[in-house]
Amino acid sequence: MASQMKQNKTKRKPIGAVVISDLHVGSTVALWPPDGELSSGNVVGFGKNYHQKWLWDVWQHTIKTACEHFGNDPWVLICNGDLMDGVHHHNTEVTAAIEADHMEASVKCIKLLSEKAQKTYVVRGTECHTKEFEKVIAQKLGAVYCGDTGLLEIHGTLLDVKHHTTTSGRAYLEAGGMSIAMGNARLNYARVDHRIPKVFIRAHRHVGGVYTDGSAAMVITGAYQLLTRWGKKVVGDSVCRPAFAILDWRNKPQNSLPAISLPTYDPRQEAITIV
Repeated sequence: MASQMKQNKTKRKPIGAVVISDLHVGSTVALWPPDGELSSGNVVGFGKNYHQKWLWDVWQHTIKTACEHFGNDPWVLICNGDLMDGVHHHNTEVTAAIEADHMEASVKCIKLLSEKAQKTYVVRGTECHTKEFEKVIAQKLGAVYCGDTGLLEIHGTLLDVKHHTTTSGRAYLEAGGMSIAMGNARLNYARVDHRIPKVFIRAHRHVGGVYTDGSAAMVITGAYQLLTRWGKKVVGDSVCRPAFAILDWRNKPQNSLPAISLPTYDPRQEAITIV
């Protein structure tokens, strides 16, 4: 019975998408599995690292929320870059020194979600983090590797998926930045007479958000990584909030905007010292 349901689900066209990005697996303040096995044979968990413990709990909730949302309806998973942290900029905040260990741990985390999806797509992130490892991640997941840009059509609607977008240290300018990026992308598609996407998906800035003008939408996912030492120097006032996106076309006409939700997780406030 279960295999028959899976076959029926595979035959049907996907009616939605789940979007994740910026897992940065391998960072000591990012997602890491409790039983990550290194190439040396050592098994490294997160022990008393409460950052990774919280992020793992958040990841379990992400998987549960995504699967319960769509139930038996087919959906695709879009992994929009920086799926591992890598060794970069003389960074010492790493769980393992070998980048292939970051890659294997990333696959272990993502597989828990991708095996629920009808199909998985991987878009390349930032070179200093991932090098070319995201190609290997895609292969190990049985996913489609899209390179720098994924142009995907779901329910007749064209999606433009890229990892990078502009960043800002000023929270009150985030919506303006999203509007500018979306407007610029639409204009550049139009002036070369290409089909203009209706949904633009971005990541990279570690701050989630949704902007729409009613005709198109910009969706940016948050990061499953808290502030690193470098982050504390450049955007020290930011509070990292993991967030993923759910795009749902059920009961929507073809070539329309989906219902968009951005489940977001807020960390606890740091301890307050009373003097």
